[in-house]
Amino acid sequence: MTATEKMKVEIWSDVMCPFCYIGKRRFEDALVQFAHKDQVEIEWKSFQLNPDLKKAEDIKQTLDSHDFADAVKHDIAEAQYLGIQGVPFFVMNNKYGVSGAQAVPVFAETLEKSFGDWQLENTKPKLTVIEGESCSPDSDCG
Repeated sequence: MTATEKMKVEIWSDVMCPFCYIGKRRFEDALVQFAHKDQVEIEWKSFQLNPDLKKAEDIKQTLDSHDFADAVKHDIAEAQYLGIQGVPFFVMNNKYGVSGAQAVPVFAETLEKSFGDWQLENTKPKLTVIEGESCSPDSDCG
């Protein structure tokens, strides 16, 4: 397994969802308090609750443009694969899902748990080595 430098938090959100804004703020509040916040990478994902819902014109033009269409489709497909049925939805360390605009302590607890798991998965093994005769990569035997 390759060690990653930061634990990833993926957040599915829809710009027209009021709970997405509330959830974002609560997550940010928990993250500010988190001791390892500099080791967390946030990745925002698109989720369209209702693609036909009237949006602000600039948002609609952006989403309708082909610049982001593939990325939005990919995010929505990934959400469907994970079983995400509503937003906001937070996936931490690809293991823990938090649905909805939860309270700050819920985000804080989930950050702690997922970060603990991430640290275990990304810690280099510490070996006690018993030295003996061997050859090095530069063909030095002895």
